[in-house]
Amino acid sequence: ISSPRDYQRKLFTYSLNNNSIVWLPTGSGKTLIALMLLKHYIVKDMKKKCFFLVPTVALGIQQFEYLNGNLPCKVSFVYGGRNVDQWSRETWYTEIEEHQCFVMTPQLFLDGHRHALIDKSLISVVVFDECHHAVKGHPYKLIMNELQENLANIRILGLSASP
Repeated sequence: ISSPRDYQRKLFTYSLNNNSIVWLPTGSGKTLIALMLLKHYIVKDMKKKCFFLVPTVALGIQQFEYLNGNLPCKVSFVYGGRNVDQWSRETWYTEIEEHQCFVMTPQLFLDGHRHALIDKSLISVVVFDECHHAVKGHPYKLIMNELQENLANIRILGLSASP
């Protein structure tokens, strides 16, 4: 990975102690800031889980490859192409037990959370890529509504290049 620039280090440091939205132009290194935050929390507690939410499978593939190549843990890409809808409870639990970081679409996270497959007490970080989608009935907004009561224990990082 590349060395972070000063502004990336400052945003990372801020996001360690604050739920944040990083709003920077495309190509300015938002994902590196997220990577540094995820790495910090993974090293801090390997039992906790990190989630990197993406609005599309295409973006998920890109982010999974980046995170999988740069994080010191097992990363899972959970998406419909893996027939997640057919997974048993045991399959979900095994997937969660064997990985520390998950790249997934927000609807899968929401469904997993609502069916008690994703234990809120195990979540350390949730990154919302392209967080400007978090309006009205979008799954990002619904996830934030459902995580409200646990925000003291969960770090939230939103990434966006759109105003």
